[in-house]
Amino acid sequence: MAFKIKIATTGNRIKINQGSLEVSSVKSYVEVRDENYVLLGYLDALKDIRRIPDCSTLQAIKRMRVLIKALNNNEQAALVQLALNYPARTRALLGAILENLNSKTNLKELKNSLNRRK
Repeated sequence: MAFKIKIATTGNRIKINQGSLEVSSVKSYVEVRDENYVLLGYLDALKDIRRIPDCSTLQAIKRMRVLIKALNNNEQAALVQLALNYPARTRALLGAILENLNSKTNLKELKNSLNRRK
C-alpha cells in the first residue's frame, strides 16, 4: 500500500512516485503560512470530504464538526475569511457546520458569497 502525501502549492505541480511513497500537489487557494496552515487543512478536508480514504462522508463531517467546534471565536472567524477563497461547496459546507454549532461567528459574508459566481 502506498503512503500518499499531498502538498498545497500555488506554483508548479509536482508528482513523485518512489517505491511505496506517492507525493502529489494540490491547488492552494490561499498562501500557506505558519499561522493559517491548520485552518487551511480543515478547509482542504471540507473541499475533498468525499475523497477521504477509509472514511464515510458522514464520519468525516462529524469529525470536522468536532474540530471546528474546538476553535475559539476568532479562529472560526478566520476560518470563514479563508473559506471565501474556496469553492462554493466548501463555503456552503462550512456555513452549514457553523450554523449547526450555533456559532457566534458572523456568517453573512459567507452566505452572500454563495450567491455570486467564483
